[in-house]
Amino acid sequence: MTKITIQIEDNKAQALREKAKLYGLDPEQFLAASVENLIGRPDSDFEEAALRVLSKNKELYHRLS
Repeated sequence: MTKITIQIEDNKAQALREKAKLYGLDPEQFLAASVENLIGRPDSDFEEAALRVLSKNKELYHRLS
């Protein structure tokens, strides 16, 4: 098994701990389940969601560029 370490902002780490607690999980367990869920999704679902976000924020991205 591979171990991956990431850095996240303190407020996001706190939100992660709180969300994991709601499900009765440790933050590591919650993240592992989330990654499994993300990886298990069909690529088309991710692509549709990404396109929806890009389309929704198109004007903002244009102004930022």
